[in-house]
Amino acid sequence: MMKNSIQTLALFFKLILFLLGLGISNGMVFAQSQPLPNSFSFVVFGHIRSQEDGRINKLLDELLDKIRKTDPDLAFITGDMIWGFVHQPLADSQVVVHDWQVLDEHLARLGIPVYRVPGNHDINDPVTRDIFFRRYGNYPKSIVYKNNLFLLLNSAYVPKGNKPSPKYILTSRLDSNQVNWIKDQLSKHNSVKNVFLFMHHVHWWSKDASWWKDVHPILKNYNVRAVFSGDFGPMKFTHLKKDGIHYLRTTIDEKFAGANENVIHQLRASEENRNLLTQFDNFLYIEVQDTNVSIDVRTVGALSTGNYSPEVWEKVHGETKIDKRFLYDPDKEIKHKKQKNLISKFWKAFGSPFRMIVLGGVFTLGLFIGLLISLRKQD
Repeated sequence: MMKNSIQTLALFFKLILFLLGLGISNGMVFAQSQPLPNSFSFVVFGHIRSQEDGRINKLLDELLDKIRKTDPDLAFITGDMIWGFVHQPLADSQVVVHDWQVLDEHLARLGIPVYRVPGNHDINDPVTRDIFFRRYGNYPKSIVYKNNLFLLLNSAYVPKGNKPSPKYILTSRLDSNQVNWIKDQLSKHNSVKNVFLFMHHVHWWSKDASWWKDVHPILKNYNVRAVFSGDFGPMKFTHLKKDGIHYLRTTIDEKFAGANENVIHQLRASEENRNLLTQFDNFLYIEVQDTNVSIDVRTVGALSTGNYSPEVWEKVHGETKIDKRFLYDPDKEIKHKKQKNLISKFWKAFGSPFRMIVLGGVFTLGLFIGLLISLRKQD
């Protein structure tokens, strides 16, 4: 009786220890699944402007819906957000203000802070310059969020004075004041976990660009993880990595969305446009956990535009030509043709190897006799 009681008590304690162990184990898993104190996510997208008809970008609503599903903490736009009257000496201030208001109403749907840097459509004359800075402040500017540093640069041409200025001016590099500002900010915030830079133009595109001798050597000495740009062409998306720093271009272009006959004509006439059509519009989703940074490329319009059908391809490029010799009908038997190699061709031409030796000997003997006759004639 006593023995049975002891065994029962032992089993009871084992059960208690098992349950406690299970609880501790679950607790540990639960603790590991909790986000780190400095973890967060943000999105980056660019070139969301429409054309000069003043309407909103056709892909903007789809873009914003996809962004909301990722549930980011912050959003950054890398320029060219409105048309900006780039074809006229001076922009109409009322229209420009209206375009910004409509865009900001759409962006408000995200329900998170939205930061932006100007592109050459956003600032291109005194009117667009004053409106942009009045609405969004002066640049460059820095933001610190959860011990991460975000540097917002201005690569757009900013005209001086109030006279009409040349349009479509694209800067080739950052001005020296901004380069010095970057140095100061990195030095001032040298204890942050990660640093991210944003600008419109792809100043790092060329191997001989001044960026690689003026700016990149500064960045690689700090915890800079990525540089984001948003200028359109010759690619919608670009990526390279140097010294641990990711350089990325991300753009949304609605010019060719829904390939109608007018678009088809433009695509046929331009190889550059055809190359752009083959690329997906995109935005970037970035997750940050302490010093670990992951960058994910997300597509927009791949299923909604209809641009990627065989019909559109053949309208633009012509009928697809396939070598019928390599087509296989599974209901028919394949007749294999024997491939003749070099040895078999020689065999057919000259016969057996023995015959080839004999022929070679006869040929050599003929040359020798011919040489002897030639020498006798000379004597």
